[in-house]
Amino acid sequence: MYRLSSIILALVGLLCQTYAQSPHGDALKLDCAACHDASGWLPVRDTLHFDHNESNFPLTGSHQQADCKQC
Repeated sequence: MYRLSSIILALVGLLCQTYAQSPHGDALKLDCAACHDASGWLPVRDTLHFDHNESNFPLTGSHQQADCKQC
């Protein structure tokens, strides 16, 4: 019984760690609330306060003309 409990606890820990990671990677140093709210993870803000030139995500080529919400 102890072994089964340990396995379940380890799996739950791995699952929680996986979901806690940002889908944007480690390079995005922006608070999630700048684009999202507690109702869901789709971008919900009409106006995003994000400057690509101050991040590790510079816009190049046709990305410069893309709408932020399409990204």
